[in-house]
Order: sequence, then C-alpha cells, then structure tokens
Amino acid sequence: MSGLLLKRTVEVGSLVAPGAPAFILADTNSVKAVFGVPDVETPKLKIGSSLNVTSEAISGVEMRGRLARVSPLADPKTRIFDVEVMIPNPGRRLKVGMVVSLEVASGKTPSLVTVVPLLALFQLKEKTGGYGVFVVEQESGHDIARLHRVSIGETIGNLIVASSGVKAGEKIIVSGATLVSDGEKVRVIQ
Repeated sequence: MSGLLLKRTVEVGSLVAPGAPAFILADTNSVKAVFGVPDVETPKLKIGSSLNVTSEAISGVEMRGRLARVSPLADPKTRIFDVEVMIPNPGRRLKVGMVVSLEVASGKTPSLVTVVPLLALFQLKEKTGGYGVFVVEQESGHDIARLHRVSIGETIGNLIVASSGVKAGEKIIVSGATLVSDGEKVRVIQ
C-alpha cells in the first residue's frame, strides 16, 4: 500500500500490546470533504453531481469534487444531514484536516435575503412540524425570548435563508436555543 504516514504511535524499543495500532496511514490522492445540509436542501443533491471546491490555504485554485453520499439519517440534535464529497487531490495539495468551501448549485438567491445561523434553527415539536428560532425582544425593560416560526430556504455556508418569521437586525438566540422557553427572561451575552 502506498500512502502517507499521518501518525506514529510507537517508538523504537517500545513495548506494544498485541493488536495496538502502530501507525496511521492514508492515501491522499483523493480526499473526502464532509458537510451538513438541512432536509429542505437534500432533494437538490444528486449522487455523482459535480461541485466546485476551494480552500483559503490554496488561494486561486478551484477544484472539482463529486458528490458521493447523502446520509439517510439526520443528526437528532441539529436535524442536519451529512453529505460527503470526494475530491481528486493530484500533487496532494489538500491535507488531512484542511477546511474547504463547497459550492452547491441551486436556484438563484436574491441579492438581499435574511439569514440565520444554522445553530439557531430547531425543529418544532408540534404535529404540523416546521422550524423555529428564538428572537430576543424587549418587554418591560427585560430581554424576553419569543418563539418565531420560520420558513427556511437555501443554505449559505453555516447560515440558512429565513424567508419569513424574522427580520434583518433582530437578535436571535444561537447558543442554548433548545434550552429556552417562549416568554422566558434571558440575558444577552455577545
């Protein structure tokens, strides 16, 4: 097997137990990028389709990846589906653990849209389903968390378009959104 030595876990003269790994090897002629998408985006993803891939570490170079897998199961906490893209890596310019940006072809996004962080979004527990976010509103001089039902659209990096339910400039609870109740007093930490 040809490949790169990523990690050596033993030294010369070390006492090693049977079955203990001594080395971690990798073939980096092709690398895998994993990213997450919400359920509304999964129908747009087709196995085998081509995606543009860039990395800030390798400026000015655009690579092509192939969509290899869309997980059939969403993460139970984030409701996001894992997607895997295989990227040819001639010259081994991409290294294990690098961050890349992927461009998923979809419909045109209007020039001005309201977006919310994916981490702020949660699935509503009611029978009708849907998604919600908590918006911080001022009431009687206190910050109060108010549940807003949102309609979501295209993902843009770690953000998602909110076509209704929130307005630009509103304060959204990102960290701990699933621990808050509608009408509960909150303290804003920036």
